[in-house]
Amino acid sequence: MLKYINLVFSLLFLSYSAKAQDPQLAHSTGTGVYNNPAMTGAFNAPSFHSAYRNQWPGIDGTYVTYFGAVDGYVEQLHGGVGLAYAADIAGEGTLTTQSIGVSYAYQARINEKTTFRIGLSGHRFKRTLDWSKLSFGDQIDPRYGFIYATSQKFGLEKVNGFKASGGLALLNERYLIAYAMNNFNTPNQGFVNRSSLLPIRHTINLSYLFLENDNSGLIANVTVEKQEDFDLLFMSVNYYWHWLRVGAANRYKDASIGMIGTQFKNYRISYLYEYTVSRLTNASAGSHEVQFSWTLQSKMDSDRKCPKVLWNSF
Repeated sequence: MLKYINLVFSLLFLSYSAKAQDPQLAHSTGTGVYNNPAMTGAFNAPSFHSAYRNQWPGIDGTYVTYFGAVDGYVEQLHGGVGLAYAADIAGEGTLTTQSIGVSYAYQARINEKTTFRIGLSGHRFKRTLDWSKLSFGDQIDPRYGFIYATSQKFGLEKVNGFKASGGLALLNERYLIAYAMNNFNTPNQGFVNRSSLLPIRHTINLSYLFLENDNSGLIANVTVEKQEDFDLLFMSVNYYWHWLRVGAANRYKDASIGMIGTQFKNYRISYLYEYTVSRLTNASAGSHEVQFSWTLQSKMDSDRKCPKVLWNSF
């Protein structure tokens, strides 16, 4: 019962609060378009990226996120174009957020292995709240629990809106320096309080490929995010050797993460498990995240078009 009540109040906070946050994905390279539109077409070939995240399955009511995107580089447009879809489902469908949109990234080549990219994206989103799945304090009987009808006035069941994002990236075979400003138009997303604005999400990503040789390398990654009062510091290191990738990461004061994956010429798949170290404790059963990426690599090319720091990183 206590877990259920906590879930209810969490969902109510999301419904009424003016300071909700975007869903988080631990993968940062294959889902780069999710965090930064400047990464659109960065794989330099037609590509498909997808991710599935199941957060805190040990808590009553699931928190599941789906992501999928297709993108590619178009020579005539001097940049990448892409289409992306995301869905976040909280409380077994009590609160659902879906978005679909397009992105474009202009690419300016600095030298043979280094490009500067600037991108923009626009997404249409829909949030749905099932009021029938919520419970309120005036329904509680001290002995029998939730038995009374509520006098709470319900708000909207669906909210539609548009969010715009922009980003910059300096991309090399061995490093990535990127910054993004998501939701810079701060769209209204409230069900009851119609001044409930989605805050701007700032994201900085730094990646570097160390100890590189023909078939192996070590990649370090740092991601910093800030969205209103929510701060995130994500640090990871992963090693790749031929087809195998393994790694470890830490989300500061939140979770320790283990990573394993594999990559071949045209596709890669990886799995992450997050062990919760915050006050929530791992009674939440942590989080599971799976990513799959596929890219069309020309058979005429002996070298991969995608920069190694992207292809071999989580």
